[in-house]
Amino acid sequence: MKHIKVVGGHVMGSAHSRSALRTKIHSLCFNLGLPSLFVTINPVDIHSPVALYFAGVDPDLDRVPPEVLRTSYERAQIIATHPVATAKVFNCSIKSILKCLVLGGVLGPTKAYFGTVESQGRGSLHLHLLIWLKHEYTPAQLKENIQNQDFRDILLKYLEDVVKEDLDLLREETDSITNEVVSVCLSTPNPASDDFHRIFCKDVVRLVETSNIHKHSTTCYKYSKGKSDTSKTCRMRMPRVLVKTSNIDLTTGQITMRRSHPWINNFNEWLIIAYRSNMDTKFIWSGNDAKALVYYITDYVTNSTLEFHDIFALAQQGITNSIDNAIEKSRKLVLRCYNMIASQQEVSGVQVASYLMNYDDHYTTHTFRNLFLISIENYLQVELTKARLQEKDVDEERLDDMTTPFDEEQEEDTKQTEEQFLSEPTQTKNGARFVMVNTRLDYQHRSQDLTALCLYDFASHFHTKLIDKSDRHLIKNANGSEGERLDTEGTKMNERYIFETAHSQSSSHIVIKHTNPVVPVLVGPQIPRQQREETRERYSRALLTLFVPRISVHDLCALNQI
Repeated sequence: MKHIKVVGGHVMGSAHSRSALRTKIHSLCFNLGLPSLFVTINPVDIHSPVALYFAGVDPDLDRVPPEVLRTSYERAQIIATHPVATAKVFNCSIKSILKCLVLGGVLGPTKAYFGTVESQGRGSLHLHLLIWLKHEYTPAQLKENIQNQDFRDILLKYLEDVVKEDLDLLREETDSITNEVVSVCLSTPNPASDDFHRIFCKDVVRLVETSNIHKHSTTCYKYSKGKSDTSKTCRMRMPRVLVKTSNIDLTTGQITMRRSHPWINNFNEWLIIAYRSNMDTKFIWSGNDAKALVYYITDYVTNSTLEFHDIFALAQQGITNSIDNAIEKSRKLVLRCYNMIASQQEVSGVQVASYLMNYDDHYTTHTFRNLFLISIENYLQVELTKARLQEKDVDEERLDDMTTPFDEEQEEDTKQTEEQFLSEPTQTKNGARFVMVNTRLDYQHRSQDLTALCLYDFASHFHTKLIDKSDRHLIKNANGSEGERLDTEGTKMNERYIFETAHSQSSSHIVIKHTNPVVPVLVGPQIPRQQREETRERYSRALLTLFVPRISVHDLCALNQI
């Protein structure tokens, strides 16, 4: 199954490829801290005039008369037969909302977001979004600062501004509302209109009353099967308790927002008016909330439609069909097993259209880069062991026998944790040839001007680049010393550095700084908790490897240090 997972990881839309999103979210949390807001965006495509337009209907998008919209059943028929139009509308609207509203600051100054796309039971798409705001407070610091009255008042004022739980403030600006057309089908109010604020408030009230008021369904009680009707509870926790004024409990840190309606889902007026459908939003107050939401998103996005026993049965069928050639064609065998499993998974037409049109199954502000931490740890551990044995004058033959990787007792485990290399071309005095390179070698033989940089920062801020004509001009004007920084002053070039000559690509590649830092994704076993006695050594080794600048293993610890 491990080999099938590896193959599936390269198949677009597979559960295995989407499981990598979990690692990326964890890496973003590791890089930026815990997220601040959780938002669910759930467009209703059957009520979207834009979706109808992409599906071939030609409505006036500024003024939509009822006769053009047709009935809900007719709209559903049109949308169901045009999955490409639905996928296109979703992708365009989500990108616009993220760029113009989320990064535009309607929820506050934003430094990052990560959203995963999911398909609902009816086949349409929705987005679960984690948002990182531009502040440096940890959950513990926030709870400490709420003891201050001024900070508490500012926090509540912010939350009441971005997360609404009733319509009191908006309803004051509206008059009577008529329902000539389904509210979600109407166009978004024009900000340039003279009476925009009143029209805006009226539109928000209409959208919330038609789309964001909870109604119980079977989904509410899917975790209450077998219970009596009186003991069943709605998993959405509806209806909710009414609260006159927002407050924060200084003892527990619990935030309770003002609420005058028991059935309204949390919403933000700017977001709901943009995509004109139901939504939910939540302020992530504690570390436990953040962990729960990350787990919910990643577990939901990787949920398989097949039961575990079905997966094994299908894999067995794939093996049975080619058992005669299993040894000679092992690669095809694994691929056949995966195809047998994937062929039985349910995928909606909109999802298929989205994948075929090369639309993303997630949206994020950041770029990610894999960092094989465990293999670098193993390498450093072996080097440390060698150095200790050499200090004791152990001969070379015994040295090779005694420097087996520290936690690899079985061959299968060794394969999973051994160092990974890429074969890349380089230019030498004897002509072009291929050499083995990886991030560990790039870091180990980096420029002398980057010696104060730890491995994590190096992977985040720098990457290798093939030397081009402009780079050769800079190298020619350099002093010629080994591993120096190239002079890019007066140019628009990013920082550039020469490798040490010991690097196999020192004559063909240089180190260049990213315009925007990337997020290292730690591939391999997770870093364990510090509190556990049995894994404390691994925890310490991982942190030393990542965050202590080094030239050699001697920079990490003394040879006699345990």
